[in-house]
Amino acid sequence: MRRTWLPLTLLLMWMPQGGCIGSFGLTHKIYNFNKEASPDLIVQELLFLGMNIIPVYPVGIFVDAFVLNIVETFTGENPVSSVAQDSQVIPVGPGEQVVLIPRGRTLRIEHRVGGKTSVLTLRHSREGTELLDAGGQLVRRARSTRSGAIVIEDGRGVVLERHDREHVLAVTAAWSLRQSDAIADAQ
Repeated sequence: MRRTWLPLTLLLMWMPQGGCIGSFGLTHKIYNFNKEASPDLIVQELLFLGMNIIPVYPVGIFVDAFVLNIVETFTGENPVSSVAQDSQVIPVGPGEQVVLIPRGRTLRIEHRVGGKTSVLTLRHSREGTELLDAGGQLVRRARSTRSGAIVIEDGRGVVLERHDREHVLAVTAAWSLRQSDAIADAQ
């Protein structure tokens, strides 16, 4: 019997090491419930201890690690993550806004104007950062080359733009320093 359990135990211990760590959405929901139950720290601590004695936290972590984070690794979405908390609404003009909704390793971009919504998705892949339309078709791809240049391609792989390494470094440095004048000069 022990010969069966040892390889299974080693496999279970190794599995989370091989992939994406995931967002642990269920564990965060349990934690947020614990924090919002009472403003009193003593009550929060007692609830925390109780949810460890009655294994709410351990079960949540187990379900996250062995079910939900695996789903998130392959689909890019954790089924219990709260999208609404993470979304960001950016007003663009009167009756117009852009909503950014992170979903695992993707970013859903909703452009809302006068009751109409157009949707794009930004995702990272092995080939680079990809922009997909509402139907999931590739619209643009940005990829880096070995020399450090950035290449922008259309959905068919035709090169639309190429930015050499020096330009990329200048724009990145200017952006990190929040110097919009330097960005304009680098272009």
